[in-house]
Amino acid sequence: MPFSISSDGIVLNLSNGSANGIMSKDKSLIVATATDGTGSYLLGFMLKSGGSFVTSDLQGMWTAHMITTGIDPSYIGWLYGASSIDASGNWTWIAVTRSNGDSTLPVSAILTISPSGIITIGSIPSFHGVMSLDKSLIVATVDDGGGGGNLIVLQKEGGVTFAQSDLQGEWNGWAYGWNSTDASGNQTFTSTMRSDGNSTLANGGTLSLSTAGVLTQPDNPSAWFNGSMSSSKSLAIATMNDDGGGYDLIVLIK
Repeated sequence: MPFSISSDGIVLNLSNGSANGIMSKDKSLIVATATDGTGSYLLGFMLKSGGSFVTSDLQGMWTAHMITTGIDPSYIGWLYGASSIDASGNWTWIAVTRSNGDSTLPVSAILTISPSGIITIGSIPSFHGVMSLDKSLIVATVDDGGGGGNLIVLQKEGGVTFAQSDLQGEWNGWAYGWNSTDASGNQTFTSTMRSDGNSTLANGGTLSLSTAGVLTQPDNPSAWFNGSMSSSKSLAIATMNDDGGGYDLIVLIK
């Protein structure tokens, strides 16, 4: 499967014209969207391998964003929440909000991490995750038990103080597209491409960033926008409702 990359980090799959990706500044993460051969839509994360990992690397507070979808799932929507993992891998949920308003906490689990950073849960065979080289990001997939599948992104909290001006810069996000955010959080989209070929520019908005890295969208409260910025200040993850009754998992890379 041949890939190409431009000088500004745009990654293309030369055998699939619909595939468009972006590489992170530290060159350890690629996030991409594509349409597969059946007409389904894909969101993919690729984390560079390497490094050495131990169970205590999991320890900390983790912000979670999750999207649930599938061919015939019993539930479709997003989840946003806070969780804690101890030095032995015990994963405990503290608070969650779902797109349907349900705040029931997911069950606790014990995570196991291999020396190469692969994360599994013995009691949930379908769970498969990987930790980033800087040990601040976990991406995982798991069956939801009701006919659907979950894509989970965990960002480690703590150790970094954020300011509104950290939002300033050029961000690449999906559908896929480019947007510019100024130091006050005002977003302006300069290009957008959707899976149906619609290139109408997405509406801009204003993002607010707390000192703890929590992202909100005060001018669009109906969207239930919940986001968080990574400790590197170059990656932001958010969930929200879209304008047509659907649910979005948003990935922004500076």
